[in-house]
Amino acid sequence: LNVASRPAPYCEIKLVQMNASGEWLSLSGTLRRTRYVPDTADPTWGETIKYPAVTQNDYLFLKCFDKDLFSQDEMGEILLSLTEFLQTLTPGGPPSINWYPLQGQGATGTIQLSISVPAMS
Repeated sequence: LNVASRPAPYCEIKLVQMNASGEWLSLSGTLRRTRYVPDTADPTWGETIKYPAVTQNDYLFLKCFDKDLFSQDEMGEILLSLTEFLQTLTPGGPPSINWYPLQGQGATGTIQLSISVPAMS
């Protein structure tokens, strides 16, 4: 139950890998959360989330929620393989900026992500 008439969205982001049994496993210490943006169905977070080391076996899992007074209603999710980004992006080069449709029961909308590979030091 959202007391406000409009959502207050936020996202949880983590790295996951599939094990040999085909189950998704969260990688320890990778859970990040955006701030919530009150009273909007069209939020702009403008936040940077960094992971120090990723592999081609990693996937980025992002789930959006509506921050409610008593519960956190799911708004949708996406699962992105990092293989393509690691193979095509140049370290320190321009990011890949794309819109991704939210998936899941009752999910509507899209989310824009900018993904980059930092320069080697």
